Amino acid sequence: MSVTLTQTDINTLINVIRDAEAPESVTNAMVASVLDYLNISQKTNAENLETEKLNRVAAVSTIDQRLDRLLGDNASSAIDNFNEVIAFLEGIKDSETLTATLNKLRESIASTLLLAEDVNNTLETHTGNSEQKFSDMSTDIKNKQAKLKSSTEITVNADSSLSLTDKAKLALLIDEWINEIGTDGGYNEDTGKFTAYDVTDLTASEVMSILGWRGAYLMESGMAHYRERVTPRTVVSAEGTWSLKECWLNDNNLVVISNIRGYNYITPQSIDRAWAYCSALRAIKPVIYCSQMSSCNDAFKGCTALQEVKIELLDRSISFGDSPNLSTESVEYLIDHAANTSPITVTLNESVTITPTIINKAKDKQISIAWQMNE
Repeated sequence: MSVTLTQTDINTLINVIRDAEAPESVTNAMVASVLDYLNISQKTNAENLETEKLNRVAAVSTIDQRLDRLLGDNASSAIDNFNEVIAFLEGIKDSETLTATLNKLRESIASTLLLAEDVNNTLETHTGNSEQKFSDMSTDIKNKQAKLKSSTEITVNADSSLSLTDKAKLALLIDEWINEIGTDGGYNEDTGKFTAYDVTDLTASEVMSILGWRGAYLMESGMAHYRERVTPRTVVSAEGTWSLKECWLNDNNLVVISNIRGYNYITPQSIDRAWAYCSALRAIKPVIYCSQMSSCNDAFKGCTALQEVKIELLDRSISFGDSPNLSTESVEYLIDHAANTSPITVTLNESVTITPTIINKAKDKQISIAWQMNE
């Protein structure tokens, strides 16, 4: 029969063993009992310690999970939010409820939104009125500009000054000229002259004719009337479908046929000798559209300064033999846009440079390249 010893019993046994005077008074059973008790206690304590460790680990894990759910991924942000909530709650009196406070906030937000909507409606009303005022102002300015354009020529007083009306008209003319001609010209404040391309001494009267302020630059009734109404100078605008036969024949002043005001095409019925012997002609800006053209004999004969011309839908032979400065781009443009269905010949001056690619394009379109030698 096993006897369970208590801590008191073991203490007593230890005292007896310690105080025994004769060795034979200490039995093996006494020592075994003490050792057995110690052994059982050690095992029990170890088991209890492991159980306590597991319990504490589980408790820490539980706390971690609760903190994660509470704080989320950003603990710093959550702490800031807690501080804001605490600060907010500190401002609430004991007699107030959180629900009542939140309702007040909702009412305040609703009032602010209504105020913002009212301000927006007011701004829209005033903006609409302003747009109408600006529209009326723009119409008024256009009417005044039309009156200026229809007034008499700009004149200079005896003391070389301009009247207020003439100053306004000149300013309007300069603005429109710069807007139309872009980077190809302008107005020289020092000389009081307008410029266009290589021309530096255009007068206000000539610019008004070019811009059509006096209705003088359109070919309205054929070229006879055109030549009578506009003195050929250095810059001319042209558009429409008329015969240009001998139009600028021997005009040594003509430098550029311009596409000012957006007239990018001219569709002539004939250009026979149209620019023959225009020794100063450098460029024809509008595309010469040949859909209705019946002849082009000697159109560019004697045009020794010609550099730039674009021709579309050509279906007959043409010569640039007197134009050593004709650009490669002009030749390629003509060939790319030709509309011939039978062989034709394009005659070039020996000084003009074209590439093998252009020559091959010409062959593919039944266009022969002929060369005129310089004398």
